[in-house]
Amino acid sequence: MMELIQWSKQNPSLTNIEKNLRDALHDIPTLTELAAMVIYKMVITHPYLRQVRGPGTESTNILDLGPLHHAIRDHIQSILDNPGLIFGCDASYETATLDGLEWVDPEAMKAVFELIPSLPHIIPITLAFFRGALTTWTRFSVEFAPGGLIDACSATERQLAWMPSTNDANEGALGAYRVAIRGKPSLTLHQYNSQAMFRRNDTQNFMDAVFTDEDHAYIMREARRIDSSGEEARKREQIVEFRIQTAEMQRVKADAKVQKAAKDLRENLARVLVPLSEMEALTIPLIHDQLNAYRARGVPNISVNSKYRLKADKLGALKEAFRWYEANRVTATVSPVPQSLSDMVPAIVEEWRDEEDAEMEE
Repeated sequence: MMELIQWSKQNPSLTNIEKNLRDALHDIPTLTELAAMVIYKMVITHPYLRQVRGPGTESTNILDLGPLHHAIRDHIQSILDNPGLIFGCDASYETATLDGLEWVDPEAMKAVFELIPSLPHIIPITLAFFRGALTTWTRFSVEFAPGGLIDACSATERQLAWMPSTNDANEGALGAYRVAIRGKPSLTLHQYNSQAMFRRNDTQNFMDAVFTDEDHAYIMREARRIDSSGEEARKREQIVEFRIQTAEMQRVKADAKVQKAAKDLRENLARVLVPLSEMEALTIPLIHDQLNAYRARGVPNISVNSKYRLKADKLGALKEAFRWYEANRVTATVSPVPQSLSDMVPAIVEEWRDEEDAEMEE
């Protein structure tokens, strides 16, 4: 596939992302993780989805799914106890999958089985994946635990509290709203909701059957009243006001950060530098103070203090900074003390543009 992509271009080459993908497809650890994820999807994920959102599950009550979630945990545990259900010579979908039905994607599993001999760690990695999934399933399905509130409900009580088995309806409505707004940017939320309810409730047929001329006139008057009420304008004003408040909060936080940086810089520039002969007696916090002082005085190549794990490493960095400063103190560029947020923003923007230009050139 990657060769096809490369040689289909006028200038045969691969971008960085394409090179990374090509390398990943030849990287044993990456292939091992991909194979483990494919196995989990074929064994657990797709069979589970078949039972909660497949054909004929539209009326499934999520409160009735306790046994299914218990079965998932039991099946994962059986695989952990007997990996041969997946990796054995006689393994098949009948014993490997949660529901015993055929693989959703037989070609994907065929590719995984062909790769297994070249993946030395595929079994322990896959079992670790399943072990983590078992922990997560246990946490997510705690509400279905035996003796819990849902388990204690009768079938009638669960039916009275019926809820869909997935949140697909809400997600679908949100997606439809985004599509509608993209096509009609001026459409208000209440107009969209009214149109959605009109279509979903088959309101047109009801209107054709029972509406009189007076009813139509009333509906039109009410629609004009709602449109002219300014409700949407008030909502937009609230959104704008919230954004202004958020921007002000961010500005205050950024200004406080600048003031703290300025205070720290002044303290570091005023800090007395310890002679080389006294450095061995310094504690780690004092070594950090000295490194900060040299960093403020323009000494290059000093990493952040946390990068130096051992005291010996910190002392080594401090001594190197001391020697550089002694040799270059005349030419060293002292960091300017920022007085306001504007003193820092241009530098940040310019640095970002340099990085972006470098990325584009690559």
